[in-house]
Amino acid sequence: MQKSKIYRVLSSFSRKDLNRLEKYIYSPYFNQNSTIQRLFSILKEAIIQKDENLTEVQVLEGLGLQSSDLSAYRKIASQTLVLVLDFMAQEVFRANSLQQANYLLQATSDRKLDVLKNTAQNKAKRLAQRVLHRSSNYFLQRYQFERLYYDLTGVEVSREKKVVANLNSVKTAQYLDIFYFIEKLKSEINLLYWGNVYEHQHELTFKHEILQHLREKKYDHVALSIYHLAYLCYAEPDEDNHYHSLYELISSSMDIFPDNEANDILFSAINYCLRKANQGREIFLREVFKLYDSGLETETLFVNDTLPAVTFRNICTTSLRLQEYDWTLNFIRDYQSKLPDQNRESLVALSTAQVYFYQEDFETALTYLRDYESQDPNLNFTAKLLSCAALYELDYYDVLDAQMESFKVLLYREKSIPEKLKKPNQNFLKYLQKILRAGVNKEKLLKIHATITTNRDAYNTSWLVTKIEEITGPVAEKTVDSSEA
Repeated sequence: MQKSKIYRVLSSFSRKDLNRLEKYIYSPYFNQNSTIQRLFSILKEAIIQKDENLTEVQVLEGLGLQSSDLSAYRKIASQTLVLVLDFMAQEVFRANSLQQANYLLQATSDRKLDVLKNTAQNKAKRLAQRVLHRSSNYFLQRYQFERLYYDLTGVEVSREKKVVANLNSVKTAQYLDIFYFIEKLKSEINLLYWGNVYEHQHELTFKHEILQHLREKKYDHVALSIYHLAYLCYAEPDEDNHYHSLYELISSSMDIFPDNEANDILFSAINYCLRKANQGREIFLREVFKLYDSGLETETLFVNDTLPAVTFRNICTTSLRLQEYDWTLNFIRDYQSKLPDQNRESLVALSTAQVYFYQEDFETALTYLRDYESQDPNLNFTAKLLSCAALYELDYYDVLDAQMESFKVLLYREKSIPEKLKKPNQNFLKYLQKILRAGVNKEKLLKIHATITTNRDAYNTSWLVTKIEEITGPVAEKTVDSSEA
């Protein structure tokens, strides 16, 4: 039952949302089918009680259906899902007061209800004033609001009477301009990002005209400024001042964006800093840390009140690279409850092991890795690699050999592991095995070093290179034979 679409959708709802949905489904205006109401009640109860044993047969019995009535059940489940989707759309509408104002003005105009004109206008104004977010959609909705308000005030009649209409047409048109500029900048940022990933080239219509216009005219709109600066970070990556100006606005103005958009903007800045750090500008790793710290404080990093596992891991990796060990342990302790239930314990154990590994407390790191098991193969493999590295550091070579052999067999036999995940793990084991066999033979170690730094086809290459250089001393790049050792 847990794999059915309706169950999975409802499981994603909070308790508060489930209660609101219940009112919606039991409202005769939206639903008059009592069987749908019973199905929802059964599923809601199972979700709240975390009953993982609920079966389709039990649901059929609860609905008064026979086990052979699967087609009838599926029809009811499909109808329930349609209602849930309608509810989700209704919730979005309720959250957008400016859109409500527009529909109110539209309905009053369409019905030609002059008696309600002033009432509708005043209510629409009040709804428009409640808007908190000021991203591109705000400017589009504001443009539509001004146009509808204009239509409802009967400006044509005012002109006939030679009365000056109360309409700021320039300001109305500017709302549309701001919306258009922001959306164009968003699209261009996406193209630049994916162009870097896939070497795809494409140019948007009026790109140069818009950028030239924004260089010549300054708009006092924070959302437009943020997207313009975000674009410049991608288009002119060597100009650090673009990022620093963007950081100032991110630090002070993220509350004007919806949560998902604020998250996108923050990660745009994080990705820029990561690219700079990976190019050797280590100072930008500190900027990544600052952005993560800010995102935690403002909860911009959260998705539906949950901290995604990949974000959690990346925060740990960044802080460890900066040797912020105490901060990392405090972060793991304070934010582990925000992780998704799935893999929470294994992710916390692995992250804690990494802290102790970085502190060179390898014995303690191994205590968190013993009997490690996760449903996420990525976490499992990371734990195995970390365990191998810790055993090497402790000179536990016999145990290390057994661990490496076991891991090799797993990678070879498990056909479901994607090649892009399998190969870097296999290469790590291959290079570590060669380092062990080379012993203190510097000539062999230098060849292994050259192969690793040239191919960069294994996980944890920096650690492998460090272990070689502990024996050979620092190695200048491209000074040794890169042939296979």
